Amino acid sequence: MNIKWKKWAVLALFLSVPFLSGGTMGEGCSKPVELEPVVEIPSAPSNLQATRLTCTSIKLAWHYNYWTAPEGFNVYRKCDNGEYELIAVTDSNPFTDTDVPEGVQCTYYITAFNSGGESQASNEASG
Repeated sequence: MNIKWKKWAVLALFLSVPFLSGGTMGEGCSKPVELEPVVEIPSAPSNLQATRLTCTSIKLAWHYNYWTAPEGFNVYRKCDNGEYELIAVTDSNPFTDTDVPEGVQCTYYITAFNSGGESQASNEASG
């Protein structure tokens, strides 16, 4: 290879470096699109248990695998034959519902959530 060819090869390599590294060389070049990291939806809490503490409070406790990084838990409750309602958002496990209507049966389920979304529901538990 002669000296003239080496100069052109080095110049060509030098000019291509900004393209290879994501830089730009003027008009018509674009920056690579940066993708948001994919956040996995947390797994569902399991083994939910409800224990009545007083006439108006029920303690909820559950198991959870923290490897899917939940930001917190949603607590859903229905009393007697009513519809489920979101009653609390918490990062505490166990959680105590201190606003239970006196003399009624309440049933609960829990979901975990993070920026990826909300998990499937846990089992139901009544207290």
